[in-house]
This record gives sequence, C-alpha cells and structure tokens, in this order.
Amino acid sequence: LTMAPASKSDVDAMYQSYRAKLDPKLPHVPPKELWEAMEERKGGAGRPLWVVDVRMPEEQGVSMLPGPHVVTKEALLEKIEAGEVGKDDRIVAYCTVGLRAGWFAEELQRKGFDASNLEGSILGWAHADLPLVNPESQQPVQDVHTFGKKWALLPQGYRAVYFDKTPWLSAAWGFAKDKFRNFIGK
Repeated sequence: LTMAPASKSDVDAMYQSYRAKLDPKLPHVPPKELWEAMEERKGGAGRPLWVVDVRMPEEQGVSMLPGPHVVTKEALLEKIEAGEVGKDDRIVAYCTVGLRAGWFAEELQRKGFDASNLEGSILGWAHADLPLVNPESQQPVQDVHTFGKKWALLPQGYRAVYFDKTPWLSAAWGFAKDKFRNFIGK
C-alpha cells in the first residue's frame, strides 16, 4: 500500500510516546550509530553484536535490517539457550516503532544481558535512509511491514504492508506475549 510520506517527526513523536511506557534506564540507540557498529563488526572489530527483530514472522518476511548479525527473536533465544550469546555481547532490539522491542530489551536486561532498543525501530531506520533487505534473497527492498495502518509512517519511496483487522491477530499477539514471558521466566 502506497501512502503519503510521513515525516521523521511523526515517527519520533510516536516513539517518544512508547518510550515513556518503558523503563527510563533502558538505553536507546540511534539508527546511524547502530549502522556504524554493524559495519565495524563486518570487519571483525568490536565486541559481539546481535541485532534482534522481535516482530512476527509475517512482518519479518517483508523486510529486515541487513547483515550477518541480524536475527529473529526466536533465533536469539535459541542462541542464548545454547550459550552462544554472552552477557557482555551487545544486543539491540527492533520492531516497527520501538514498543515491542523495548519490552524484549527490558526482559533481557533483567536477565543480565546488555540490551538496548533501536530508536524508532524499523521506521526510524527507514527515515535515516539506511538499507533494508528481503530476508530470503538479501536483496535491497523498500517495502516495510508496519503492523497496521496507524504505524505506516514511512518516508517517500517506501511501501507500507500491514495486517488487515482480523480476529486471529489479537489471539496470535496474546499467545506470542505469553510464550515470550514464559521463556524469560525460566
């Protein structure tokens, strides 16, 4: 769906409203700072970095941040269980605009991990004019799953994809939250 472009200030305002619902001690990383860290890690420099997409698989299937250190929430949790992610590794979570990622980062922090939230999440990333890829082909894309019309705050040249209002969505969201909280509570 192509819509009128939104401004970065629209994304910032929504992000700040969600940020107010999160722990004030939770670190927030600007998109360009994360991009620089990702580029540094490509060359093998710096400490281990995990960029975690906490969105649902349907959202991830449209586009994700690029790079070998970008994983899904499920993949990160498996790596934690397997001991492949250390407490000193840097973890940056993202979703559509930052609320789900913030919740996930808070839970990881409570477990002793160095976790933070990507400012503005994938919307902030798009407004910073940073690359997105199709997760299967790794080819550049400008389609973004924005979860719903309310969050379709993309810059010029991007295309919003989102869920229609369906009864299964709230059931799926509730199941996903419960599953995550149960895992972290272990």
